[in-house]
Amino acid sequence: MRTDVEPGIEVATVKPSRPDEGFSLGAGQGGPNVFSTTGTTVRTLIQFANGVHPRQITGPSWIDSARYAVTIKADQEGSPSIPQMRILMQKLLLNRFKIVSHREKKELSIYALTIAKGGPKLAAHPGPPSNQWGFGFGLGAINGRNSTMTEFAGWLQANLMEQPVVDRTGLTDRYDFSLRYTPDPSMRLTNVPNAVPRPTTDGADAPPDLFTAFQQQLGLKLESTRGPVDIVIVDSIQRPLEN
Repeated sequence: MRTDVEPGIEVATVKPSRPDEGFSLGAGQGGPNVFSTTGTTVRTLIQFANGVHPRQITGPSWIDSARYAVTIKADQEGSPSIPQMRILMQKLLLNRFKIVSHREKKELSIYALTIAKGGPKLAAHPGPPSNQWGFGFGLGAINGRNSTMTEFAGWLQANLMEQPVVDRTGLTDRYDFSLRYTPDPSMRLTNVPNAVPRPTTDGADAPPDLFTAFQQQLGLKLESTRGPVDIVIVDSIQRPLEN
């Protein structure tokens, strides 16, 4: 999809997810300009639309219990970028859930993404400038492509970390990188409740823990601290009508 256009919704469906329907969120199923989710709570829809951590959202209790399958066909040709998918989700929440919300600043426990001693160990993305970026991942492995550190921090807070992640590296370029680590037994992907850690090599050859891997493999640090972040306050929201 052209990066200079704001996509609108040609057609959209919102249906309650089946009890056995697993979680998914992404573009491409049903056509390149189709964005869909399954097994998705409303909190996750709001989280994705706003690029925030689940803890940065306040709203009624049912946004955590009701799960939906959403399909959005954009009115533009081509595959939408992540920012364009966020726009589509914002429009769907407004049109189908009648959401009214506002933002406030609040100090929370956060992870600050900073540069480790010795400097970053990141390879600049070789392609031309583009906002087509993404991550391949599982518990124990993260592969970033054409990502800024701000985008990486956003991905970490949305998918892996138990509190918001704020980019304080000062880096503005786009990078390709690969990270291998040994997950803590309690670690889970935020939006995939049944995800389990990937098998890792035992003993001395096992990858380090996540925080050590950041320093050794990326030249970055994740530091637990406190700081101001945006809070999305849901003033009102409605359950969507059946299609």
